[in-house]
Amino acid sequence: MLEILKPFLVALAIGIVIGIERERTKSKDGTNSSFGVRTITIITLLGALTAHIGTTFIQAMVGSFVVIVITAGYIRKCIATKFLQAGLTSETAALTTYVLGYLAYHDGQLAIVLAIMLLVLLAAKERVHSFAHTGISEKEMSAALAFLVIAFVILPLLPNHYIDPWSLINPTKIWLLFVLISGVEFGAYITARALGAGSGIILVGLFGGLVSATSTTLNLAAGTRKTATPSRLVVSSIVLAEVASMIMQLITLHTIAPVAASKLSLILIAPCLVGLGIALALLTVFGKSTARAKTINLHLDNPLTLKRTGTFALVISLSLIIVTLIVRLLGTDGIYVTSVLGGLFSVRAITLAIGSVANSGGIPIEAASLAILLALSTNMVAKLVLIHRAGSGRLLAICAPILTLMLASGLAVHWWITLH
Repeated sequence: MLEILKPFLVALAIGIVIGIERERTKSKDGTNSSFGVRTITIITLLGALTAHIGTTFIQAMVGSFVVIVITAGYIRKCIATKFLQAGLTSETAALTTYVLGYLAYHDGQLAIVLAIMLLVLLAAKERVHSFAHTGISEKEMSAALAFLVIAFVILPLLPNHYIDPWSLINPTKIWLLFVLISGVEFGAYITARALGAGSGIILVGLFGGLVSATSTTLNLAAGTRKTATPSRLVVSSIVLAEVASMIMQLITLHTIAPVAASKLSLILIAPCLVGLGIALALLTVFGKSTARAKTINLHLDNPLTLKRTGTFALVISLSLIIVTLIVRLLGTDGIYVTSVLGGLFSVRAITLAIGSVANSGGIPIEAASLAILLALSTNMVAKLVLIHRAGSGRLLAICAPILTLMLASGLAVHWWITLH
């Protein structure tokens, strides 16, 4: 009996939760809507009951009835409010809950997930409206539309094979990598913008590091001269920025070099875990300060600009070509020198190029592992210089051993890879 009732109970729960949210919104806004908790719950149960009956004629008849009821409710609201508050949110939500009730009979888990998503969207009305009007600029909206074009229009049209005699440049793989990285960066950029200046300094490091760890570190270090934010709290944010940057490198590796990534990713995962552990420890110690601290203003460039897109494609392609040529001309010793220099400019591009060459068998995994670590080392040294110049010697004294410990964990993994 319980198995028979289960989909109806799921539909009942969905209807009640969505209905309560609509009821509260109706009371808060003072709108006159026909769709409160009882009506929406009944509509959701009706969807489950329609799915249970399963007859096409009954489904069409009940579906039409629900549409008529919702339309009538909307007309009633229009007349009562003289068309001044005739939004369609409650009516659309009611129709959606009918479909969710129908879905609950066939796939209760999916229905619950979709219901939660609907609830979040409805409950975030003020934030969504505010963000639509003030949270995103015209340029950023154009960039988002451009991203959709390059992700879903251009990407499928590109050739999925190597177009050069050295088997280096695969347009689909490179463009897919760009889509993934830019998508994550743009999402983090918009999120950081939407959260605003009072969101907390930790979020600066987390989301800013996904966009640009170097810029984020520079902003955080410089901000310590202008704010009373505890320096160790700033350290937590800097460490999280570095962790976020390494996560982006992991995405790079698994996209462009899936075979080599199975081992190479370990040298990045270890520093990530160490950095997260240290950041959590600092946040636990300075939890009260975290709650009161205001974020340092983060100045990040839009990651989806034509200039940035072209630069990205050029840097990736040149990195692949240069690394491959150096390996062929100078062997693994040459790749180490390249990694040291490349880490000063773009550790992500170097990671991609080395991983790609290792994936094709151009260099051993051990050599690739050490080369990536060398790039990370010079990149961290560059960040420490920025911390000292933009921040203070005290901030440098705290950050240096933490970043060194993160790097040491990667070296330990490299040593393990070499032995095995």
